[in-house]
Amino acid sequence: MALSSADIKIAFDALSSEFEKAGEHAEFVVVGGAALVLLYDARETTKDVDAFFLNPEASKFVQRRNV
Repeated sequence: MALSSADIKIAFDALSSEFEKAGEHAEFVVVGGAALVLLYDARETTKDVDAFFLNPEASKFVQRRNV
């Protein structure tokens, strides 16, 4: 499935809402094709979103929510 800039932003908004509801905070860096789509308009879509958390504790929250 191809992900557009709008698709990625919707997903990030949903993730942000989950963090907010739980009183958590996270910062992450987006790299690869998603960065090209979101930041540089170099492509219209990407197949995935590659990112990493700057605060490793925040990733534990995401893992708990997906279990």
